[in-house]
Amino acid sequence: MILMSQITIKLESDWTVNTHIGDVLTFDTKIAEVAHTPSISENIPIAEILRFKPSKIFKHLKKNIGDKIYKGDILATKDGIFSTKKYIADSDGMLTGINHHIGEITLEKSTYDSNISSICALVDGSVASIDQKSLEIKVGKTIVINIKQPLNVRFGGKVVITDNSQAILLSLPQVEDNIIVAQELSEYILSKLEALGARFIITSRSLSKVSPICIVVDKDNDIQAIVDFAPHAMYANATENFLTFYK
Repeated sequence: MILMSQITIKLESDWTVNTHIGDVLTFDTKIAEVAHTPSISENIPIAEILRFKPSKIFKHLKKNIGDKIYKGDILATKDGIFSTKKYIADSDGMLTGINHHIGEITLEKSTYDSNISSICALVDGSVASIDQKSLEIKVGKTIVINIKQPLNVRFGGKVVITDNSQAILLSLPQVEDNIIVAQELSEYILSKLEALGARFIITSRSLSKVSPICIVVDKDNDIQAIVDFAPHAMYANATENFLTFYK
């Protein structure tokens, strides 16, 4: 199916968009930023500190795995004759582990030092519209191809169409960071393309060799449809079960 269309870039809730309607994008254009807050893992021998049997840890804990922890929260207690001992969190974080064999808990603690990462467009076109959930990118004609399994990564880039006989001739500049489309490839050629830095390889045949960059289309004739369409690039959002080729 060929459309005079737009490509939709789905926006994540933690992205800060810094592009505008009318902007012309290339694959490497930075369209958004996301802040990452690193954390450190700390194991706390809570049973030893409060002096109770490790096997009784669930009796003494006041938090469960997955609970957010804030500085000053009481994590565990032990009642005594004259007083109650308490273990109080000294920083924010999350309870991620409980070891009842040794009486230990694991906290993931925030470091408060945020790192800013840039999100690239992975599409070349112009921004047609923006809302809270997506960017609509104006391109030329498109063709949508279903794939066997959705991917958990967002990707896009220039397309190089080849076959098993031509792929052996491809060099580093033709392959590196590009998306290779081929009806069928031998495992030897697949290994070569991986070594040359292909971003993804799209084919109609599953190989016995398991490759994290190999994507199998839904129907055998889909590769021929891509070849006939002659796209220069493609794009896919994470978790979608289709690829959008465009020119």
